[in-house]
Amino acid sequence: MTELKRVVFDLDGTLIPQVSGEITQVEVPDLRSGAKELLNKLKEENFDLVLWTTSPGSWVEKVFGRHPDLEPFFSQVITADNMGRYLDPLTVEAAKLKTDDPRRWCLETLGEYHGGGGKYPPAVGAKYLIDDVNAAASTAEIMGTFKHIFPNSKESDSSPDEWAKRVAQALLGK
Repeated sequence: MTELKRVVFDLDGTLIPQVSGEITQVEVPDLRSGAKELLNKLKEENFDLVLWTTSPGSWVEKVFGRHPDLEPFFSQVITADNMGRYLDPLTVEAAKLKTDDPRRWCLETLGEYHGGGGKYPPAVGAKYLIDDVNAAASTAEIMGTFKHIFPNSKESDSSPDEWAKRVAQALLGK
């Protein structure tokens, strides 16, 4: 039996370009070049994919409405609306300084929290996080329980899908 490998993908700035403004007023952008091919390749290689965003569920629904072929790639979707139960131990410890009920505090403040540092892939059985936010790398380094892979484009990239090739290389080793 082949091992199922779990990977968490961020949405904004990772699979789609980062948008600014009120999400109810913003048009959903195209997928980043190479995104769909990368997701297909990972599924073919028996990866289980989780979408985890600090954006609200209404934005994810809007994105899936524009890109209906994106949703089936993911076995689980975590948004700002439901991510409180999956927060990393560092975020929970920081919350304890502010309240006696850190999980509740995190849930109540998630609407204002967009740092990405609360994503903790081991909470959903994942070993990898594909995220454009540096705070996630800090958590990965401190906790040592998962690997953070930056999908950011570089000036030296020879093509717009170079980021996806780097992610595939990091995950597949080929």
